[in-house]
Amino acid sequence: MRLIDSSFSFILRNITPLVFLSFISSYAWAHGDEGHSKARFDNESYKKKCSKKATDFIQNCNDETLNQMTIFNEAKDFAASHSKLLLLEFSSNECSSCKLFHDDWDIAEEARKKVEQDYILVKINFDMSSAKNVMNRLGLNVFATPSFVVVNSDSIVIKNVFYRSQFKTIEALAKQLTPLAKDSINKIGKASIGLLNSDIELYNSGFGTVNFVTEQENNLTSKASQFVNQGMAHLYVFDYADAFRSFQMAAKESPNSMFPKIGKIFSYFEMDNRLGAYAARELAVELIQFIKNPPLKASQKERLWSQFAISYFVKKTHSLFMERISDQPQKDISESLKELLEEFPESPDVLAFGHYMAGLYKKEAPFLQALELDPNHTGAHHYLTHFYEGAFDRNTPTNFQRALVHAKRLSELAPLAPHALHMYAHILPHVGEWEKAAKYFEMADEIHIKWGKKNKVSPNEHWHNIHNKNLLTSIYSLIGKNQMAYDTVTNACLEEFDPEICLAAIDALLAMGDERNARVLIVKLTETRPNLSGALYLAHLRSAVYHISPEGISKDEFPTPEPLAPNKMLSNREQSTQFTLELVHLSLDAPKEEMANLELRLTSYFEKRIKGAGFDAWASGAYDIICLYLTAWQLGHQTISQALYDKIIELLPLVKIPYPQPTNKD
Repeated sequence: MRLIDSSFSFILRNITPLVFLSFISSYAWAHGDEGHSKARFDNESYKKKCSKKATDFIQNCNDETLNQMTIFNEAKDFAASHSKLLLLEFSSNECSSCKLFHDDWDIAEEARKKVEQDYILVKINFDMSSAKNVMNRLGLNVFATPSFVVVNSDSIVIKNVFYRSQFKTIEALAKQLTPLAKDSINKIGKASIGLLNSDIELYNSGFGTVNFVTEQENNLTSKASQFVNQGMAHLYVFDYADAFRSFQMAAKESPNSMFPKIGKIFSYFEMDNRLGAYAARELAVELIQFIKNPPLKASQKERLWSQFAISYFVKKTHSLFMERISDQPQKDISESLKELLEEFPESPDVLAFGHYMAGLYKKEAPFLQALELDPNHTGAHHYLTHFYEGAFDRNTPTNFQRALVHAKRLSELAPLAPHALHMYAHILPHVGEWEKAAKYFEMADEIHIKWGKKNKVSPNEHWHNIHNKNLLTSIYSLIGKNQMAYDTVTNACLEEFDPEICLAAIDALLAMGDERNARVLIVKLTETRPNLSGALYLAHLRSAVYHISPEGISKDEFPTPEPLAPNKMLSNREQSTQFTLELVHLSLDAPKEEMANLELRLTSYFEKRIKGAGFDAWASGAYDIICLYLTAWQLGHQTISQALYDKIIELLPLVKIPYPQPTNKD
């Protein structure tokens, strides 16, 4: 990897990164175009040189004397017309690692062609000052070559700066990039750009009634006001793609109003925090300019919500970008919310939505106050459902009876919103209504399918579809309907390769005793989706446990667990894997103290994980404790299996899964 100049190596080692980046940028942009001053961009010759074959783009269109922003823009158009992503390579003339990369790229023909199926490789000449424009456009910090970035044709960064050291071969690069392309080409979150740019009609029911704006006070036409209110109704029930589309329609009707832009910023981030930062950036710039020079017709409400949206942008991106373009520090989001509350103290939208978006949702008071002002406010009912189930703060005592009241009312106010039905199903198992919970998860699933058909897209473009299927599968499994569980998720697993969905499909097969097909699915996924390694490894261990024969097991399938570093935090999946390995390697004649220690850690862990958790964490915890109980039972660890069985009965008294009694094991 070549830094801008070898004489800067001392700086890199001894000056803080922030100071170094500032200094090195000044040098690069002051000197980058020397040697190219006589070169002129010849548009006609450029067009003539550019091949129409996407695979030839880098050879025929990357003349190093051309303006790098022009190259980037031409490449974006090319990528859009070929439905591909851009693989940007920031290169420099004296960079030996860059030359080695291209040697490897040319030699590795098979891997290169695999990458070229989904990507266009575009070389950006870092030695030229115009490369800075590309970096600024994408919000990148590049200070070494070669550096790589994946971008879609809408200038949204899909994979931020990465380096040659992160892939040793072109084959390894192809393995990293191929799954990424499947999930990311022209998408924000799970929603395709095509869907987001498509029209949506106005409708008067099904998502709750919202009066966020009126045409008289906010520089909006009557139709634009209705679309803004419709967009907010969708935001209140986490229906982000259709919220965005509604705001997009409002913008067409009233292009000078800030409210459609405000709504689109919120929608972008909620669809995908990482990609939303880049998609929302230009809108945030417009809001900054609006606040600095507001038109005469601009209302105070428009100004204050614009400031709140900018503060939200800064909160989400942790970025100083807004300060650089506005020449003044940006307000903290709590300060922006305070100004809204002072101006509109009795606005249920400010009280409910404002506190939620500001991250100030650990107290129920603002949401209850919103309901006093508007008893049918879908946002307030929604946020209180999450609050009382413990989703906002694990230290808040759960109150599932109160959560049920708000979840039920939410499902009545917004019967066409899949997440509204889903949230009612979320709470029902906690009060023993298992069959009813399955029914409401099924209703949400049906809405997703109809939504996909109506918009001529896969239901998976709705972010909520996979999540809802996952919990529907959990319900089926926990009441013993394993075939229905498998049928629900098998296609979603093979299409989306979502880790939790695939693990649920494998668990369902194992619970049905179909160990062979479970292992076939594990092998298939291992070959095609290496990014699922954590989930697949746990699934592999589970399948091996179910496969234990009277003669014993092959220890080769269960590597000895490595000692954990002090204070190392494990994810739930990693912890379940660790416990599985410990159980397998625990000798039946191990000292009682060792067995007691593992038993205590297992029961304490699941006590904390399941007790008082929302249904998402509760369901995954139920899966894991049952699988670990079966592991201990299969291996003959009678004391531990009895302790886990008792803990299942204590923590999951309503679960109807037909697991064997500990005494059944000799």
